[in-house]
Amino acid sequence: MFRVPFDNAVTEKRFVTAMQKRLLEMERRQTFWEIRECSRQTNRSHALIMKTSSMIHDVRM
Repeated sequence: MFRVPFDNAVTEKRFVTAMQKRLLEMERRQTFWEIRECSRQTNRSHALIMKTSSMIHDVRM
């Protein structure tokens, strides 16, 4: 980890805040995609369950 020379503490604080904001934004985006992927899989399995139950229903008729 290299250290960036800062002329004063204010600039350093601003830099750190910017980095934290960027990290938070990345985390939020990552979570968004994970949730979206998760819901896609849930929909897929739900469709599979519906198909299977209709097959079972057809066999019983």
